[in-house]
Amino acid sequence: MKYVCKRLAAMVMVLICLAAMLAIPASARTDLPTVISQAKEGVVKLFVVGFSPDDTPAAAAVGSGFAVGQKGSTPEYFVTNWHVASAYLSEYNYAFDSDHVRIWIMLDNFTISDVTGLPSEATSVECSIVRISESGYPDYAILRAARPVTECKPLPIRSSESVKQGETVVALGCPAVVDDLSATVGSNDITATKGTVARHMVMSAAGNTNVLLHDAVISGGNSGGPLIDENGAVLGINTAVSNLDQNLFYAVSIGEILPMLDRNNIPYSLYSASPMSGNT
Repeated sequence: MKYVCKRLAAMVMVLICLAAMLAIPASARTDLPTVISQAKEGVVKLFVVGFSPDDTPAAAAVGSGFAVGQKGSTPEYFVTNWHVASAYLSEYNYAFDSDHVRIWIMLDNFTISDVTGLPSEATSVECSIVRISESGYPDYAILRAARPVTECKPLPIRSSESVKQGETVVALGCPAVVDDLSATVGSNDITATKGTVARHMVMSAAGNTNVLLHDAVISGGNSGGPLIDENGAVLGINTAVSNLDQNLFYAVSIGEILPMLDRNNIPYSLYSASPMSGNT
């Protein structure tokens, strides 16, 4: 009888342990759709106009960007690509300098003024360029909005050095295909594509820029948007499609940008499993 009781007790313990093990993945599993929905609040669509020397609009482009700042703050600073902020014309290999470019964050229901032919003040926020790559490498630009953008929230940043090969990532941005398929312009244009990190690498052809190679699909208009992890922390700036493999994409490592934020005393939040800490 004692032997039977011991066996029953052992079986009960096994079942309890098994139930506990089965419960762990369910509670620890990342709710990626919720993470994406929250991270989209930190992504912006940018409208960029390049002007000729006589101040005539000469080119226009649309790209993506994301907000940085202390957790819980209303952001003023945004990160994007150099080739977005310079309205780079790849077919002519021409970039407008900072004195001949104007950049706006496109808000919901974005409109163009019938009077100026430029973004309406009521549905956009103009930005100035705080810092931009002089050579185009690394491909980044830091913008400051003319006012705190209450419609956005800053995204946390995670050191890309800690990113592991095979880790799940999501590319957020505003691909041009959305403009072709939708008559609306606003936050709903932000798309999300999921992929994995293929590897870290240094691109010698891009000024020895540290990049993350990944397979989360991006296309024209995605440039400047964030590459985030499963917790919504920014790992890099989505930048380009691989010339050798159309199924692989490059994101400039966020580590390339942090020193520039520090030099310009721009606040940001670093992601950690505990409450996030900032650089100030």
